[in-house]
Amino acid sequence: MRTPDLIVSHTNTDFDAFAGMVAVRKLYPEAHLCLGGAVNRNVREFQALYADLVPVVDPAAVERDSVRRLILVDTVHANRLGELADLCQQPGVEILAFDHHARGDDLPSYLSPERLVSADVGS
Repeated sequence: MRTPDLIVSHTNTDFDAFAGMVAVRKLYPEAHLCLGGAVNRNVREFQALYADLVPVVDPAAVERDSVRRLILVDTVHANRLGELADLCQQPGVEILAFDHHARGDDLPSYLSPERLVSADVGS
């Protein structure tokens, strides 16, 4: 599947992350949600029940060279993205992040501070 905009989160995706992904899709309606690893059981059951309302693409189906914008939710760390981690280092991919855990002084090199939306607001 060709998808220029991809919304991802950490492995063992919990409702905090999944709800954030759904909210970010309101800002980027053409983007696809992609779960790149294990998913919390409750999220998996919810997503199965509402798959027609909240579609999620399988990471194996994503044509990596088509991704132009990677939107990280609830993490800024590539090593938490499972099989999608390599996209953070892919040339030509703009990285954005929405993460209430992140601090602007401790960002990975692929993420510039002006591309991070963060606030210490709890979960």
